[in-house]
Amino acid sequence: MPRGRRPQVHGIQTVGATVLRQLRERAGLTLLEVEAVTEGQIGAAHLQRIESGKTKLPDRGTLVTILAALGTSYPNQRVVLENFGYKAPTGLPTEAEIAAARALCETELATATWPVYLSDCALRLLAWNRYVPRLLGRDPDDPALERFLNCTILDLAFNPDFETPFLIDNPDEFLPALLRLVKGNLLPFQGEAWYDTLISRGMALPGFAKLWNTISDEMVEKVGAHINVPMRIDVPQVGLLSFVLAGSNLVHDPRFVVVHYTPFGVITLRQCALWAEAEGVWQR
Repeated sequence: MPRGRRPQVHGIQTVGATVLRQLRERAGLTLLEVEAVTEGQIGAAHLQRIESGKTKLPDRGTLVTILAALGTSYPNQRVVLENFGYKAPTGLPTEAEIAAARALCETELATATWPVYLSDCALRLLAWNRYVPRLLGRDPDDPALERFLNCTILDLAFNPDFETPFLIDNPDEFLPALLRLVKGNLLPFQGEAWYDTLISRGMALPGFAKLWNTISDEMVEKVGAHINVPMRIDVPQVGLLSFVLAGSNLVHDPRFVVVHYTPFGVITLRQCALWAEAEGVWQR
């Protein structure tokens, strides 16, 4: 939905109103208490009209203020806003939401026998399994790996201050495909301050601007954001390994994505099996 355009009324606002009332009651707040929490921005009578469905289409800002006052989780914010015809929230995840996403993905990362990582909508690296450091020739318990926490995928692909860009064996194939995937996933967040900061930082990285500017929004919209990204990486002390990167958003909060380095080819499959054996997987 274009920014600033009022949503169409589809007769589903009663769902949003009902959920909003349930969230308030679950938070243990009365109408007057919400008015107090919002310092009078949302009057009790106004909120009652929204919850009863008498106000069919409250402003998005009004709903966001109410949801913030209720301390509503992202999934519930999304339900309310989308049922009133507005787009889902596009702010950065909070520390609590990041911790919840890490906990949710813990088993998936721990049980995979190939590299897997968790990132967020700002492309920050939030968690990884024990196979990701091995791609860098690092021991999974190396304390120096802390420097990668919260760095962005753009840094890992373009920033010469990291060793990772120099390990990519197929940059002419990998980098354009990666940026098509990134641009597709970032489309819903255009206009956010953090988005502008992210892209501004990217523009300062060698080679980023030239590739980024060749990828139009129309191109991404036609092919979609779910693109398999082929990658060959020259792993120190191991040699060339081939993967196909594929990401999937968390259902409850699509601002998070889990990316799997799916092994491609016998050599890579064999190496991942050796790493798994070193991790004691076969003894479990």
